[in-house]
Amino acid sequence: MVAADKHPMETSRLALLQNLEILDTDAEAVFDDLTELASTLCDAPIALVSLVDGNRQWIKSRFGLDISEVSRENAFCAHAILNKGIFIVENADEDSRFSDNPLVVGAPLIKFYAGAVLRSDHNLPIGTLCVIDHEPRQFTARQQRALEIIARQVESQIEMRRKNIKLEKLNQVKKNIMSLVAHDLKGSFTSVLGFSRIMAKKLDTMDTARDLHSMGQHLISSANDVYKLLDEMLQWTEMQMGQSEPLLKRFDLAEEVSSCANLFTEIARVKNIDIQISVPKATFVYADPSITKTVLRNFLSNAVKYSPKSSRVEIGLDQNDAGPDLHLWVRDYGAGMPEVLKQTLFKSAQVSQPGTENEQGHGIGLSLCAAIAEQQDSNLWVDDTIIHGCKMCLSIPLQDNHTFSSQRA
Repeated sequence: MVAADKHPMETSRLALLQNLEILDTDAEAVFDDLTELASTLCDAPIALVSLVDGNRQWIKSRFGLDISEVSRENAFCAHAILNKGIFIVENADEDSRFSDNPLVVGAPLIKFYAGAVLRSDHNLPIGTLCVIDHEPRQFTARQQRALEIIARQVESQIEMRRKNIKLEKLNQVKKNIMSLVAHDLKGSFTSVLGFSRIMAKKLDTMDTARDLHSMGQHLISSANDVYKLLDEMLQWTEMQMGQSEPLLKRFDLAEEVSSCANLFTEIARVKNIDIQISVPKATFVYADPSITKTVLRNFLSNAVKYSPKSSRVEIGLDQNDAGPDLHLWVRDYGAGMPEVLKQTLFKSAQVSQPGTENEQGHGIGLSLCAAIAEQQDSNLWVDDTIIHGCKMCLSIPLQDNHTFSSQRA
């Protein structure tokens, strides 16, 4: 037996197959109808829609055979995807590549095989529509044409399935946006309007310019929250709908951290919270500055929001010895995060809870932050080793495995 070679673009092919989100899914009538049609028109007892994964041939649809997958080493379809046209084996017993194959000498006793390649993006092969017989035979030109036509219909259904999945995700995007508008954005405008009304009432009674300045600073801070939230929502929505791509570039992370921290100086001062930064200067990373700042702003917003008065919030950076990235983290010393919340924190939209001083939510939420971070191959997680407070972490890709210096910001 001769195992098939890997495809010349195997890595890209496997990535494409994973992105189709079809592996290990339930049977679907539209594919089952096509395999039955192939069996009938090609006068073959078995017909399959097979997808060739890294180590297996997984069967999406089957007619006349009750198995879900076979080893790629034994798979006829692994040979078929290396061909441009239909791959035909008229008599497996007389073919040195397959004569001692377990699928030939044992069940399902394959003697005849014909497979039309299924292709997707960039014409990469993902599997086959194949027909199988227990007896050696020839495959007529009419049968070959029928198999090709049905294979194109299978490809169309796979693409339609992918579009339907994308549409479902976009619908979920809309639901998430409405949830944000209904809660966080509404709360932000309420804060702005509240400060505006207070200023209008107290303007004539304010004794000093300092009182006016203080109230104005609160108003500016609330308005800034609204602007940031709108900007984040638009950015995230555009990425989810495929209207924009992350702008990956080399930038100094220390400068962006300092910039983000400055946005929370006034809010932290009201609660007497000390924001401490321990990030080396000239720490260059390769990512999207906007995405990185969006996540960091949300980390900081939550940290200040859930910190008690007269405490501190820390921003730090760790080198990841196991990979080419850095771990940026924000830690507070509040009550910490309930274990049950950690399980769904990045998976679904959460309704913001009031802060330690009854502050309302002002951010797109960590589940949406996680979706944004994926655009630059970043991950979010909660450090479970922290006993007091909460420590949120973000991985950020490095450029050229740059090791940050020891000089402190």
